[in-house]
Amino acid sequence: MAKDLFISYSKYDEAYATWIAEILESEGISVTIQAWDFLPGDNFVAKINQALIECEKLIIVLSNHYLDSAWCQEEWTSKLSQKDALKERRIIPVKIEQVEVKGLLSPIVYINLVDKDEADAKKLILEGVFGTKERQSVGFPPSLYVQYTEKHLDYTIYDDHIVIFQRFKVKILADKCNRHINRKIEWFKDEDIRIESVTEGVTIQDFNIIDTVCNYSVVFDHDLKKNEQVEFTITTTVTNNNHHFENIISQKIMTPIKKFVINIHFPTLPIKTIYTQIIADNQAKVWTSSPETHTFDRDFVWELKDPEPHCEYRISWNTWLDQIRLWQSCESNQAQLDNHTQNT
Repeated sequence: MAKDLFISYSKYDEAYATWIAEILESEGISVTIQAWDFLPGDNFVAKINQALIECEKLIIVLSNHYLDSAWCQEEWTSKLSQKDALKERRIIPVKIEQVEVKGLLSPIVYINLVDKDEADAKKLILEGVFGTKERQSVGFPPSLYVQYTEKHLDYTIYDDHIVIFQRFKVKILADKCNRHINRKIEWFKDEDIRIESVTEGVTIQDFNIIDTVCNYSVVFDHDLKKNEQVEFTITTTVTNNNHHFENIISQKIMTPIKKFVINIHFPTLPIKTIYTQIIADNQAKVWTSSPETHTFDRDFVWELKDPEPHCEYRISWNTWLDQIRLWQSCESNQAQLDNHTQNT
């Protein structure tokens, strides 16, 4: 009795072929497959010839082994002429690994199972065979692949180096990250940077420095899926041996975020006053807030909910030594002014 489909495959891919056959037969499609329908004593060539003549469509389990097989080539080329004569879908390739397809097979659209889990692969098989692909988009494509919902930056500032604990909550916006979230940090090129993960299942890779920008990838132990929420913490240590860094840190927020927190600790520096300031760099809204003054007591915390995007959030400070120098400068200027007044 004629069958709806004949599955053509290399002996090395029999597990894929029988899995596909099982899915299709569970949906009421009749299938001819060598693993189940060719019995001891059958004429192998005659059985293949009969299956190719009687089947409506040919499914190809497409792999490098398949393309290297002369028998497999005979099977799909015999169906190709029928496809061209009837102007109908007669060959349905199912790609199970990365292959380079050339020649007459290359224009035929295939079902791609590479890197798919079982549920997605089954859905693709049924859509491809029945020709009933769901006519629905995945929504508006995001301009970014990830959205930071929370950022907590914890600075410990010493005279010759800075340690930063960075805790992030991130929402994955598109299935294009694989396992990577790319980040960068800017610092002076004659200083050292060390970045480490303190979250289990997360590593730091692809570390490279171009001029003053250090690019790196935060790599997870699983593929990141759309709408997944992930959290990770990394620690960054930067040296300040050449004392480029004085008394200011800043962070830019370019996209919407729910919560942004900066903590600053000064174990050795005698801090007197902290200043916070917001500087907008949006072309549509150019403004700068006046610095806000805070009395320092051990640690300083600046917490912002729904901070304005396209802004730089700046924290600066004075030490007691800075204040003394300021007083001395003021006294010196006043003495010079008094002396000038007396002489005139």
